[in-house]
Amino acid sequence: MSYAERTKVPIERSIAEATKLVERVGAQSVGVVRDWDTYVFAFKIGARSYRYDIVVDPDDPAESRRRWRVLVLQVKTRVTLIEEAGEPIEAAFMPFQVLPDGRTVHDHIGAQLAEGRAPPMIPYSTESPA
Repeated sequence: MSYAERTKVPIERSIAEATKLVERVGAQSVGVVRDWDTYVFAFKIGARSYRYDIVVDPDDPAESRRRWRVLVLQVKTRVTLIEEAGEPIEAAFMPFQVLPDGRTVHDHIGAQLAEGRAPPMIPYSTESPA
């Protein structure tokens, strides 16, 4: 059984919930745009912009509602980390930060990983230790 598989929560309520959550951690502007099969949930905190792309099936409203509930859960988890565990906002939402070219950090790094050209996980030095 998938998370929120039987949810009846309307998408509009999930959008309102996600909006309130990001506003709790300082979002000054929040917007939602829909383009046929994709919703974009975007917000700005300080000078940084963040974006979640929620792909839906226009012919399956139940699955669309479920995907929005998943987004709310994800945002709620990140906000809880910020408020309760002291996680920096930038770290909590980093995968969804929008880069100058319009891609998210996740899209940028994910493409590098897929091509096998990601930087090493542990920085190294070519200098010998003293």
